[in-house]
Amino acid sequence: MTEAAYVTGPPGWPGNAPADDPAEAAAALAPAAELVEEAQIAARHGARALALGIATAAAIMRRADGSPYDAATIIGLGLGSAAVHLAHAPMPAAYGPALFARRRRLFTLPRAHAGLVDVHGQVFGLLEGDATLLGAGAGAGAGAGAGAGAMAADARFADNGLVALVPGGLLVRTGRSDGSVNLRLEVLAEAPNAERTTRQLALHDEIVEVSWHAEVGFASVVGAGPIAEQHAWRERTPPWPGDYRVRVAASGRDHDSESCELLVWSAPLAQPLVLRQTDRLGHRLRGQPEPSPPPEEKYRWIRSRGCVLREAATITIVVGTDRDEVVRIFGADPVHPRSLHSLMDAHDRIGWLAAMDVPGTDIVVVMEENSFAGSHGPTIADLSLRGHAGSVFWNVNVDNRLSLARGGDLLLAEESFERAPGSPALAPLFHGLDLTRFDATVPKGLLVLERLTGYALRPQDVDRLWNDPLAHQIPPGPWPPERPRRSAE
Repeated sequence: MTEAAYVTGPPGWPGNAPADDPAEAAAALAPAAELVEEAQIAARHGARALALGIATAAAIMRRADGSPYDAATIIGLGLGSAAVHLAHAPMPAAYGPALFARRRRLFTLPRAHAGLVDVHGQVFGLLEGDATLLGAGAGAGAGAGAGAGAMAADARFADNGLVALVPGGLLVRTGRSDGSVNLRLEVLAEAPNAERTTRQLALHDEIVEVSWHAEVGFASVVGAGPIAEQHAWRERTPPWPGDYRVRVAASGRDHDSESCELLVWSAPLAQPLVLRQTDRLGHRLRGQPEPSPPPEEKYRWIRSRGCVLREAATITIVVGTDRDEVVRIFGADPVHPRSLHSLMDAHDRIGWLAAMDVPGTDIVVVMEENSFAGSHGPTIADLSLRGHAGSVFWNVNVDNRLSLARGGDLLLAEESFERAPGSPALAPLFHGLDLTRFDATVPKGLLVLERLTGYALRPQDVDRLWNDPLAHQIPPGPWPPERPRRSAE
């Protein structure tokens, strides 16, 4: 199978001309019968209503003296009455099948859609027709006091811990019992290649492939609430009956930041295939002992929905330099502080940092909610002149940077830490971290900072840096800043 062969449908679908046949390719550009038929049915339906409206207006509309109105007025009245009628009149019985045929003809591959889906009873579905989650047997036993029902519902996921086939489609088990999860659905022209698979293995905790037979096609992603209100996810799979393969990949089910990816492509029926099984929820559903949490688990809170730094920030930890000097090294003046929270509506939010002393230590923690000065290599090096310093930067575009320094020397400045550094001196900082995985990059970076500086960032630190008057602004200027290197004296 090739992508070119799937441009307008599976092999053999009408109008699916091979790219290397110019005659058939040219013929495929002509208006297809399905497109013409739908338009003709709609046009005849409208023409009848218009004709009736004009005839009625001509028959009954007269001036006060009994003379008829002019043609333009009669036609205008007929158009108005036809529009009112057509807005509520049902379409002819033949229109539904013709419209479906038209939509099939216009469906092209590959295609993708991403957004949020509301879950119900810890599941969402990929279902044909007007099926609902309750109709598919989801959410059985959901709610307080329904332990036995919930256990029975979870039994469907005992085989692989992630996805279960049901009449009309499939259900995906989520970690959240309600609320929304991030979802990306892609309909592919062919099976995902090795590069795509490798990337998914690096991003997701659980990946399972299953086969599914579509009776009609145009399956929808179905979440909580009436299906008629879930317009964004309506009829997203191919509009053709047949056998399909669905790869379900999930991450974050053990945490508050959950996401899922569905890949769909045409393929013969086959046995389920497990590509990855690592999260604790999956192990519980399969009746397996839960794996030990990874060492960076303690910092997962930084990316939780309630944390102000979830999307972007720079955290810098400095050992051996006092707070005011740290602020000056950043280029700011440690006077007239205010809170970062008070800047939310300010036009000059960029360039602000909040710095706090850790009581009883020589440690200073710096937080930049909308800047990245702490990721600058010379800045980190200067901050470390009397000890150690390190920073972690991340943003909504999944960019990140880890910077480490000791005694004025920059030890590491990596845009992305996908492998441990070659220096034996840094190896202990990365011990036990799975750097082949793209997930939890920020928690891993914060753990490295803790191992370097001896200080573990806490949620209450972020609250204090956000709400207390600890912030100062770095004056606007060229970036990176030009300044002479400092010395420890």
